[in-house]
Amino acid sequence: MAAESQRPGLTAVVITRNEEQNLPRFLENVLPWADEVVIIDDGSTDRTPQIAKAAGAKVTFVHHAMSGDGYAGQRNVGIEHASHNWLLHLDCDERVPAPLKREIDRRLQDTDMNAFRYRRQNYFMHRPMHHGGWTSWNRPQLARKGCHKFVGALHEACEVDGGAARIGQLEPPMAHLNEDGFAARLAKSQKYVAMSAKKRLAEGGRIRATSLFTGPAKEFLKRYILQRGFLDGVPGLIAGMHAATSEFRTSALVWDAQNAIQRGTLESAYARHVAPETGPIAEDDSVSVVIPTFNRAHLITDALSSVLKQEVQPIEVVIVDDGSTDATLDVIAAWNTEQAPRFGLTVVEQAHAGGNAARNRGIEAARGAYVAFLDSDDTWYPEKLGKQVNRLKADANLGAVYCGLREVEAETGQVLSVPSHAFPQGDLLSDLLVSDVTGPTSTYMVRRRLLVEAGGFDEDLEARQDWDMWIRIAELSKIGCVRETLVNLRQHGGLRTVSDPTRELRAYHVILAKYAHLRRRHGLRVSLAARASFHRRAGRVALHYQKNRGNASLHYLTSIAIWPVSTDTWLAIGGMLLGKRTRAALREGWNKRFGGTRFAIRSH
Repeated sequence: MAAESQRPGLTAVVITRNEEQNLPRFLENVLPWADEVVIIDDGSTDRTPQIAKAAGAKVTFVHHAMSGDGYAGQRNVGIEHASHNWLLHLDCDERVPAPLKREIDRRLQDTDMNAFRYRRQNYFMHRPMHHGGWTSWNRPQLARKGCHKFVGALHEACEVDGGAARIGQLEPPMAHLNEDGFAARLAKSQKYVAMSAKKRLAEGGRIRATSLFTGPAKEFLKRYILQRGFLDGVPGLIAGMHAATSEFRTSALVWDAQNAIQRGTLESAYARHVAPETGPIAEDDSVSVVIPTFNRAHLITDALSSVLKQEVQPIEVVIVDDGSTDATLDVIAAWNTEQAPRFGLTVVEQAHAGGNAARNRGIEAARGAYVAFLDSDDTWYPEKLGKQVNRLKADANLGAVYCGLREVEAETGQVLSVPSHAFPQGDLLSDLLVSDVTGPTSTYMVRRRLLVEAGGFDEDLEARQDWDMWIRIAELSKIGCVRETLVNLRQHGGLRTVSDPTRELRAYHVILAKYAHLRRRHGLRVSLAARASFHRRAGRVALHYQKNRGNASLHYLTSIAIWPVSTDTWLAIGGMLLGKRTRAALREGWNKRFGGTRFAIRSH
């Protein structure tokens, strides 16, 4: 027609993937009118390529796999392959009605605009939609070559040189036929949901549990009520519910990715929940001792001898060797031959996987009703097992019992410190959510069934595995205490967590995040006290290990700002002004008076 003959050249650019149902009708609608059709195909596996190539010389078919820049990248590839001055960017389920064709022909004859926007008449379940947000789309998809590009991997948008001042408006709408029925809509939406979740993850926002409900509810309220989707009848209701469930699926994917449990961890947790094949679990008062070890040839016999001297003997000692490269295994064998203990001694060997994995292997192999943990560089007092067994026998509500300890120098036996502090017991969950108020693994005896129910030690933690475990034990039962020093925690030149406090702080962060949901249940006091406790511990690391007084002061002041009622933090700040010996003397004297109260100095 005359208007068309005066119109500048026009290329229709369309992106496809498996569009054999839509492409013939699309070409039938566009080819007689447009001067060229450029198809950018994302690896179709149906007959789309054959249909395109058979359509004639006006059709250019380009295979281009979609990359990280998504749909925008596909559109931009189409711009590169277009031959004419004006480009109309389409989807394969769009049809250009005659009124819109005439309007385009007329407007392109003489214009200084760089682009034109238009609205869509959307169809859903084969019906035109007039409400529920379906008519809000109004974007520039007709643009001059060299004056526009697309951005956005998911919902791509056209950026036009000169901005809104160089964008005109076309009045007739484009027909957007959408999917062929609701089943097709569901299939297509999964791709959009996955891409939307990936985008949110890249943006870094976390999904709260409440968002899994409030997000979909807001989406339905917006589509069906505020945007009056109800006026479109049953299709409007279905569309509103579909938008809500798409929001739910997107949020669920993001939450799952942010809280993912590795497959190996899942398999390990499952294995720890099934009964071991080494024999039945006793229901009496028998004790299994679990000793994880790694390159402790020079120390482990002291640990074993302290078990041999127990007034109440265990039924077995399970040693889990974590891939030692020294003579640890030979030393154990020689000790067993020489001492001939009454208890059975089992040695389990594993590739080096860390103390957590070793303790879990020991729990799996243990047959006693109670499990007592002993690090291979520590020792016990002779009455340790007996007193803890008696506490567990006397109170069926206790799931675990810990005791006091002292720090000694491994080589000389010199006593370095005897911590004097409160020994809380009972329902300790709220206290443990703030900080570790009990003791390390060598001080504990736990009912084996609770260790299994709690899922064992977290093998992904690089430190503070004991504290993490006691939190989960406290979820299941009360924790008791023998208020006596029954363990020698021995310091030596080998690796302990304290030798690398930065590992401890990283683990502290992980544990705080891991149990945030429990702290919220216990109220604002627990949440604030826990954050303050972390900064107090970080201050101690900065002061005593990193020798950074400025950083220590910042952490201590942050701790007080968060939770100003902590005596421990105030005393820590005061201790910064004193020398090491004076600080130690004052700490000892203070704890002699207040060690059994909440005013005790626990960490400074």
